Amino acid sequence: EDNVGFWGSWPLCHPNGDLLIFNSDLNRGIYVLRAQYDDCRTRDLTLSSSDITFSKKKVRGGDEVTINATIHNLGTGDASNVEVLFEVDGVEVGRDTIPSIPAGGTGTASALWGSVKHLQGLHTVVVTADPGNEIEETNEGNNTASRQVEVVGNKIRPR
Repeated sequence: EDNVGFWGSWPLCHPNGDLLIFNSDLNRGIYVLRAQYDDCRTRDLTLSSSDITFSKKKVRGGDEVTINATIHNLGTGDASNVEVLFEVDGVEVGRDTIPSIPAGGTGTASALWGSVKHLQGLHTVVVTADPGNEIEETNEGNNTASRQVEVVGNKIRPR
């Protein structure tokens, strides 16, 4: 009988996302089965201050400014429905959802800040990927970045 002397199986997720199943039995010794298994694929969403950009450097009249953010997925698995939160000076200005960010790839989200000409001075823009921690990641601590921007007259000066 094929399962006589069966000792057991031990699954292990390899860092590349493969599922390795170590089997052992008295008849065959130890052998490894290898398979693709999505639960072994990791996600790691991140961004830095340089990933936060603005649609305009100069505004006229009621020109509106959009904040753009590039979100990176450093993991080995695709990330789906990635929510991105945008805040200026601690106030939410918008949310966007990126449908999919492939493993090793990027996605772009944006939010309308509005007419900023009347908002003279220094402002802090904070962008957070997956603010509700809905996506399981290898590192939940690198999902937020901030960038200061100064509005002087009709100019927008990211720092």
